[in-house]
Amino acid sequence: MKIRSLMAALWAIGFSFFVFTGIALAIEDTTVQVIQNEVTNNKEKTESNNSRIQGLEADLAAEVEAREIGDSDLQSQIDGMGIPLQELSDRVIALEEIPLQIELTGSTFINWGSTSAPEGATLIYSGYGYASHYSHAGGSSKPIVVKTGDPGGYSNATYASLLYFIVTESTNMPPGITANSYIKAAVSYAETPTVIILGTHLPPEGWEVLYFGYAMGASHRDESQLGPICVNSQTFESEISGSSSGAIISANNIDHAAPGDTEIRLSFIKCSVCKKIE
Repeated sequence: MKIRSLMAALWAIGFSFFVFTGIALAIEDTTVQVIQNEVTNNKEKTESNNSRIQGLEADLAAEVEAREIGDSDLQSQIDGMGIPLQELSDRVIALEEIPLQIELTGSTFINWGSTSAPEGATLIYSGYGYASHYSHAGGSSKPIVVKTGDPGGYSNATYASLLYFIVTESTNMPPGITANSYIKAAVSYAETPTVIILGTHLPPEGWEVLYFGYAMGASHRDESQLGPICVNSQTFESEISGSSSGAIISANNIDHAAPGDTEIRLSFIKCSVCKKIE
């Protein structure tokens, strides 16, 4: 009886050991399989990453090569032009400055009879008008504007190009212009071309009037060849002169008119300074 019990116990122990061993082996096989699968997955990911890296390296190499070829072609083109690089750079800078130069174009004109620029223009400077004496053959037949308040050094030359203040005649003045008055003037700037039109106060199409007045110049009896200038009759600034010993200007008249201009004979000549409309 004891022997049977002992054998049964041994058999139970052996069976349990067999079962435990089987379970352990099964667990071990499962663990190994999981590890193998993980290794396989990591290997595949590594190979994929390596492939992507190789692709990126190839793309980068191609880009570098393309840029090197582009730089080489550009340098070849520059060399082929036969122009030094510094000169080429200067030309590019000059081209870039063209718009600025275009913006700075315009014209200057003189507003005779006023010290301010008319509407639509900018004052550069103002002063008095000067020209040769009415009895002198020399000097300056072209009237000029001398800025007030900044004289040069004293001159005591025996011979000089003498200038005298411009002054209006004592009689027969056009409307809006004072007799026996100094002529003040303003050198002005307009952003578009300007033109002096004689014979009208009206602008042509595409132009606008900056100021209008009457044409004036030296008398036919004078030695001086002064004029004509367009004196502003709209905003004439009168300053009476105590002397007539200067560059005297009279109103321009047409004495003997062309056949088509008979209606203006012995009349004042209108004038206008106009600028081009942008």
